[in-house]
Amino acid sequence: MTGYCLFFHGGVVSHISKKQTTQALSSTEAEYMAIAAAFQEGLWLRSFFELLDIPVSTPICLYVDNASAVALSKEASTNNRTKHIDICFHFCRNHIESGTFSTEWLSSSKNTTDILTKALPCPLFQRHVHGLSLISC
Repeated sequence: MTGYCLFFHGGVVSHISKKQTTQALSSTEAEYMAIAAAFQEGLWLRSFFELLDIPVSTPICLYVDNASAVALSKEASTNNRTKHIDICFHFCRNHIESGTFSTEWLSSSKNTTDILTKALPCPLFQRHVHGLSLISC
């Protein structure tokens, strides 16, 4: 599952939760594909806000709960476990190098978007509902 939320001034302006169209061979690859999808949406939102003359701070920071995917997004890795990843997902490295985006590791228990991709225990679910500024039932 790919899930992300894009926040602007504390409010969610875009979100998605969907089954990935490509099968990943590892959790790192799955998270890396999700990073690429979030970057694409972030690029679109940045250009949309620019059309409205709304300034967007740079870099846009994406919080990811997979340390290996964060490391892969920041630097090229040519080991046997990642050399098969399709080149179309590597465009995020260029945006990190140019300063448009950054990726930071975030503990899974603090990752609000987990609510979009997996079943959670009630206390963690409630915390993420609050993190998305939703009204709990």
